[in-house]
Amino acid sequence: MTEPAEPNVTAERRGHNVARRLVIAAILLLSARAEAWDGSSAWYRAADASDPGGAGIFGTGGGHDHGVACLDCHIDRDLTNTIDASATFTPPLTPMAGVFAYVPGQTYGVRVDLIGEFLTPGGVGCGPFLMHTNNFAAEFDDASGAPAGTLASDSGNGCPTPWPSGAAPVPATGTTGLANDCQVIFSRMDLPDGSDQGRTSWSFQWTAPAGGPVTLHYGVVDGNCDMNSDHDAVVMKQQTLVAPSAAGTRARGRPFGIVAAAAAVLVLVLLYRGARTSA
Repeated sequence: MTEPAEPNVTAERRGHNVARRLVIAAILLLSARAEAWDGSSAWYRAADASDPGGAGIFGTGGGHDHGVACLDCHIDRDLTNTIDASATFTPPLTPMAGVFAYVPGQTYGVRVDLIGEFLTPGGVGCGPFLMHTNNFAAEFDDASGAPAGTLASDSGNGCPTPWPSGAAPVPATGTTGLANDCQVIFSRMDLPDGSDQGRTSWSFQWTAPAGGPVTLHYGVVDGNCDMNSDHDAVVMKQQTLVAPSAAGTRARGRPFGIVAAAAAVLVLVLLYRGARTSA
């Protein structure tokens, strides 16, 4: 997927951003392969630990993760088939002039779905001591890459919270979680009843900001049974949202251009006729 242009960013700053992204990706890649990614605490476990974790980098591809994507850790992927993902908003976003508009301050229910899962669907075929974990993470950014709006998980945990570090009770239900700076929503892998295994849908809430363009960055992993970062399938997605005023301006601009062109043609016709009459 083509990386979106960074508005109002100098070449020097862009170079620093790329360099920082490469350093972070190198740390993750040079760490040992992530084994037994079987709990939500893995998102925050140190990348250089004996059992490496994400070190607070989720792989959304957005500003919080400095552009690091799921693809940067899941490099030895299964390319037998391709997967896709979708984000559904409730209430629905408003289509306007080829973009989708949000209502400032509106709280939306968001469901992200993994489409086309093909690696051990439902966990069928995993051994008795193995787990089938699909994963997801998302963030909403403004034009500068800073967080846009606020997130809430469906687990009922407040924010900030020490969970999932283990210092707080683990919520018994829910598909998503928040922790630390609460700028990234992530999939849970620690439900007591094991219902998180093989999950292909995750839900959360997003309260829209007061205005401005917003980009939803998210990634979804179709995991296999080996409980590490090898031989999985990955998809990265982006969706741009605008406030109604911006979408309305864009929509109104097109008819105005047509009217202006028609008026110019009419003036030329009248001038031409006037010239012929004079002759």
